[in-house]
Amino acid sequence: MTFGINFVIDIKYIPEIFVYIISFLVNAMKYILFFLLFICINCEVFSQSEIIQAVRKGDVASFNFLFDDEVNLSFDDRGDTYSKTKAVFQLEHFFTDNKPTSFKPTHSSESPDYSNCFTIGNLKTSGKTFRVYIKYSHIKGKAIIREMRFNSN
Repeated sequence: MTFGINFVIDIKYIPEIFVYIISFLVNAMKYILFFLLFICINCEVFSQSEIIQAVRKGDVASFNFLFDDEVNLSFDDRGDTYSKTKAVFQLEHFFTDNKPTSFKPTHSSESPDYSNCFTIGNLKTSGKTFRVYIKYSHIKGKAIIREMRFNSN
């Protein structure tokens, strides 16, 4: 009694089979690369929109998750490098004195290697308008703010 299947391939079909397999793999790689590119683009847009929404609302709690361990933070050219906790405290104090009414990004860009990005915009508050500069990096698919500057107009 024999179990199994006898599988015989005629030698003249080997090049055709090889071409078919290569063609299949190339097409599969195209779809995989397209999918990964789509995911990366969406992660960047989502991260940037998170930052924009946090500034627009003055949502200090969000910055606790968006700040790097150390952040360069300045208000009208007076600032320093703060720990995440101290930077959140400084920002909370700023938003208490200056309640945001709107934030409109005017320019965004990224470095050629996509490691650093920035957004510049105008923040209107209850009393003043500020030009805001935000520098952030993408780390593990998440935007991490490294620097924020608020300059009154």
